[in-house]
Amino acid sequence: MPTPAKTYGQVCVMTDPGSRLPRIPDASTIYIEETGEGHARAVVRCPCGCGQRIELPLRPVNANDEADWSATIHDDGTVTIEPSIETTRGCGSHFSIERNVVRWYT
Repeated sequence: MPTPAKTYGQVCVMTDPGSRLPRIPDASTIYIEETGEGHARAVVRCPCGCGQRIELPLRPVNANDEADWSATIHDDGTVTIEPSIETTRGCGSHFSIERNVVRWYT
């Protein structure tokens, strides 16, 4: 399990209905797809370096649906995704993203 500090350098918020989340996300970018009802999905590349694409369904803003994660876009442009993310295939990484900074869990 990697322990070096990792920070996602960019946040790309996609609001155009015709745009698509990347199949191979840039390793330094958090992608957030928004719909008319709020955040719909987030995509990142696994921060451990394995290259795995991680797609997370997000709760719409102010809604109580069944999605597992929520994303907060802060005034400074950084993103926090809650709760933590644990990959169940591949590398098995467990981490959280708080204001673009990866925090590792062991």
